[in-house]
Amino acid sequence: MFANPDANNPAKITFKNVKNYLSAQVREAGFLPDWEKEQVLWRAEAAKECTLNGSCLECGCETPDLFYGTEGCKRKENPCFPDMMGEKEWTQFKIDNKLNF
Repeated sequence: MFANPDANNPAKITFKNVKNYLSAQVREAGFLPDWEKEQVLWRAEAAKECTLNGSCLECGCETPDLFYGTEGCKRKENPCFPDMMGEKEWTQFKIDNKLNF
């Protein structure tokens, strides 16, 4: 659960970050609809360097856990992925970005 201290901007233990971590654990346990499963897969691909590293290069959070969270990438410039989207928003995002699942 602790962020990699070698990350550019290691995540701190705050209520918001703990809440995001817990929501990720619930999703990772299999309690998520298909559109959220698709987002997890897409996030892992969008943040390929972090996936290969085993933790986010920016915040140090472990992958793949990071991809299940409610919050998007914390990188200030050109974040890898946005906050977890609802079904309608994700459907439109896939159309706009020509994503197929």
